[in-house]
Amino acid sequence: MTIPTRHRLRYARPDTDVERALAAIHLHQDSIRHADTKIARMFAFHGSVVTLIISQAPVVLHVAAGRHVAMVVYCIGLFFLTTLLIATRHLAIGFRPQTSGPPSPNRFGFPALRAVRVPPPQLDAGGEPAEAWLLATVLADIAITKHQRVRSAMPWSVAASCTGLVWLTIAVMGN
Repeated sequence: MTIPTRHRLRYARPDTDVERALAAIHLHQDSIRHADTKIARMFAFHGSVVTLIISQAPVVLHVAAGRHVAMVVYCIGLFFLTTLLIATRHLAIGFRPQTSGPPSPNRFGFPALRAVRVPPPQLDAGGEPAEAWLLATVLADIAITKHQRVRSAMPWSVAASCTGLVWLTIAVMGN
């Protein structure tokens, strides 16, 4: 049995809006954790690629020594380093948390009371839904920003990986 729309407010519990907002907060926190996990895995992948590149550097530099291929090898190394630094910058910015909290004092979020220098909010039940939805909005913005940083790092990570593959191909051909 469903309650008609015009009578729904009369039968609704006052804390359902807060419960929905807290459920949305939980979903946004999971999305933030998911983005952080992606960033950490991409950092680990970059670290392993750098380790492979460094381990094969003597072979590649020996192959390139005294040949006309040396300039190409140095350009490949420079391109790898540039694309890796750009990807790492995007990931580092995405990994850095934004802990400023909502613009107004909020009982659900980070304590922004010291920065704002306002007295703590009164604990009235009427303001809880607005505070909870304000925090949900802040967390949604953080999640969107983190996922955008992961997305913007992907092409640079692919370029660095492809360049690393070329470097390793030269190392294999040199053996």
